[in-house]
Amino acid sequence: MPRHKYLRKQGDVWYVELMIPTDVLGLVLHKEYSPKQRYGKPRRKYSKSLRTSNLREALDKSYIYLAQWQNEIASIRNAGTDQYHIKAHLPKDRPFDAYVEAWLEYHKYNKGCEIVARRLIRSEIKLWVSKFSDLSEANMKSWIKDLQNGKSPSGRKLSRASIANRISKVKAYIEYCVECGFVDQFYVPTTALLPKNSKTKAYRRKILASSYHPFTKKELRLLLSAAYLKRDKRLYYLIVIGMFTGCRISEICDLKIASVRSKSFSVVDSKTYSGIREVPIHPQLQPLVSFLKSRSNDDYLISGLSQRNQQMQRSKGMINKFSRIKTELGFGSEYGFHSFRSTLAHEMENAGVNEIHAARILGHSVKSITYGLYSGKTEFEVLYTALSSVNLDIMIHVFQAESRIMLETDP
Repeated sequence: MPRHKYLRKQGDVWYVELMIPTDVLGLVLHKEYSPKQRYGKPRRKYSKSLRTSNLREALDKSYIYLAQWQNEIASIRNAGTDQYHIKAHLPKDRPFDAYVEAWLEYHKYNKGCEIVARRLIRSEIKLWVSKFSDLSEANMKSWIKDLQNGKSPSGRKLSRASIANRISKVKAYIEYCVECGFVDQFYVPTTALLPKNSKTKAYRRKILASSYHPFTKKELRLLLSAAYLKRDKRLYYLIVIGMFTGCRISEICDLKIASVRSKSFSVVDSKTYSGIREVPIHPQLQPLVSFLKSRSNDDYLISGLSQRNQQMQRSKGMINKFSRIKTELGFGSEYGFHSFRSTLAHEMENAGVNEIHAARILGHSVKSITYGLYSGKTEFEVLYTALSSVNLDIMIHVFQAESRIMLETDP
């Protein structure tokens, strides 16, 4: 049976959707209260859950909603000139950044994302789109091409992922303005504008080479030795915790004492939903964590990191420090702090750790229905045992006063 053009499936449930026609866009309003407080605001589309996973049943139910929505659209069209008079006076040539503050307030981005989004709408895209009337597929394609060729305000050639992120933010901003009735319907860009990925072997090799590579055990010792000899204790501790937990650098830098227990710590803010997790502390790492807890003077596990940067991020300075030290040691762009995640994944695989358990430790989503959707959690002791089976074959030291002290649990 062919898929109905008004149906879409989200998870295991069918939804029916109908886009609002352009001639009545801005006149069809939300009539239901919702957590996003959209009541009385213009809507961009109709959408309703059909509460079934059966396609035939979904088709039967969809006709009822489609008929109701089409009748409502028809009644608006037949209402006379008053509503169209309102629509005709929607601003047609406002500056593109006119509503950026209202949009940021609505979306509640964190401080870093808010700064990036504001800069994108107010300055980065202004060379191509200064007014809403400039929005067109041709302009957007020109913008994307220039970003790929290094003609962005920063002067750097942007990756496909960076461009896709910018397109998504512009799309969200335009949809917000249309949905709130600030502007009429305009062209909305999507990531489909990006050139398709090449399927050649050379391109696949390029992508593989550009992904983060895992460090070997020898390279881990080399990194630790370099930080140790520089007597940069914060960088040293950061590297140790990163290699034993696979946490992202921001997760470690933002880790508070209140979230740390004897055998685990909680990541309460992460890049992804799956990243919010309970991370086991490797037995070899536990003495260092206890030492850092006892010496902390600002409620963070790694104390003394500065937040005096534009994004207000504690990890900003440490990212730069790690980048410098790995470059000094001869590691290229295919290596970064993220490589510790690859390293731990590699070591867990070779230690025979179950892939589901490894994903839970690293904060990756589990794609299966049974374990990913219905289970959603693995008992902590199982994860602790899995991580404890990894042996990185390194020694851990601490800096205390003017001396360097090797922890008692060093192999």
